[in-house]
Formats: sequence, structure tokens, C-alpha cells
Amino acid sequence: DNLNTLASKRRRKMVRLSDLHANQYDTLVEATMDLYKKGYVHNFQINENGALCLETDTWYQAKDMSIIEYHRFEGNTGPQDMSILYVIECKDGTKGSIVDAYGTYNTAFISEFMDEVELL
Repeated sequence: DNLNTLASKRRRKMVRLSDLHANQYDTLVEATMDLYKKGYVHNFQINENGALCLETDTWYQAKDMSIIEYHRFEGNTGPQDMSILYVIECKDGTKGSIVDAYGTYNTAFISEFMDEVELL
């Protein structure tokens, strides 16, 4: 039952991610620069303990964050260059982003963590 519940949750999440405003930028650099101008200035590093804001040294759990939007990028040299940029806002007002590989090369614990983050 837990496996079926998880699979169902992932299917719902995939549908909801596709409903967000995605792929508004041509490159990851362009997206990062524009989002910085909009106040998304913090970078987060995900590990088994949660999400660490690199600028403030503050730890967050998935329940403390929301995905505002996301953007997928395909590299020029192959599937290993595919990435996804999550635009994040924390309950305390901290705004920033998380970058992960996309598709086959994604990082499992980042994907699992992001599966738990609320979608707005």
C-alpha cells in the first residue's frame, strides 16, 4: 500500500509540476540572473538532513518551503546536461533556488526531498 500511495503521489506531483509556468527562459544563466533581480537571491544545498541555505547557514525541511515555479533546461551536448531549476520561497520569507539534474541523471535524495515540498 505504501508503494502504491507513493506512486500515486508522484503521478499527481508530475501533473501539478506540468501546470506551473515552466521554461520561460532559454538558459539556466538567464533564469538565475532574472530571478535574482526578482529577489530570489539564496541558494540551497540539499542533503539527507534537509535544505541548507548557503548564504545564511539556515536549515529548512520540505514543510518549510514552497515551489513557486520551475524551469527545465536541455544541454547542448547530451542528456547529462539536462537540469531543472526550482524557484523556492520559505515560510520565513527567504527566497532562492535549487538546481538538480533532470531525467536519468537526477540526484535521488534531491528528487525525494522536492517531492515533499509544497507546490503553489
